[in-house]
Amino acid sequence: MITFDDFIGQDPIKEELKKAAGHHVHILLRGPSGWGKTMLAEITASMRGSYDLVGAMDFDLSSLNSSAVTHIVDEVHRLVNPEQLYDVMTIVPFIFCTTDTAELRETLTNRCISLTLQPYQKVELMLIGHRKYEVLDPSVLTLLASRSRGTPRTMLQLCERVTINVEDVKDYFAVKSFLDKVGVLNGGYTVNDHLYLENLKLLGRASAQTMASVLRVPLLTVTNEIEPFLLREKKIAITSRGRVIR
Repeated sequence: MITFDDFIGQDPIKEELKKAAGHHVHILLRGPSGWGKTMLAEITASMRGSYDLVGAMDFDLSSLNSSAVTHIVDEVHRLVNPEQLYDVMTIVPFIFCTTDTAELRETLTNRCISLTLQPYQKVELMLIGHRKYEVLDPSVLTLLASRSRGTPRTMLQLCERVTINVEDVKDYFAVKSFLDKVGVLNGGYTVNDHLYLENLKLLGRASAQTMASVLRVPLLTVTNEIEPFLLREKKIAITSRGRVIR
């Protein structure tokens, strides 16, 4: 099992989680998909002893492992009835993970220590890539980190794609050519990102569902992949009346 010492990045979060692990407290980890929330939850829970992990869509009180010291609920914002948790939370600690805090009920969040993951630095992403793909040249790792959308999972996916598809993985220009060819563009932008921005500019204002229809992609692709990145890049804003260009 990976430990906090093995986990690269999120140092302030890790320090607080280490301390929280020794107490009966509930923790809410917030952050974009692929940033390591579930891994941090599992590391913390393992420090307490046995634990179970369940997705909110599959959650059922009757299916919880009664011997688990900690329960982890992933994507808790999708939980239909969070009130069912409250009695159990008085007995055993929970760790919740979420990519979407807008739908979380205050009755749940005010029972938790809320920790928001911070953006990863380029050097952290390079270290994450190097740990698993030592064959990659530092210049290539720098390039991949700059196009990984600030996300460790994307960084590792790009490393894997490069090692599979590029004959000389130490050749910076060969790697750059491959990334350009497959649409992983400067700054981590994709073709869909650019199409989203172009179409939103034309529409003036639109819902996520409208943008998904225009781009002909699943709604989750828009809400979980495209929009979080464009929000961090300060290219769009989400208002009560829809998405708009900033």
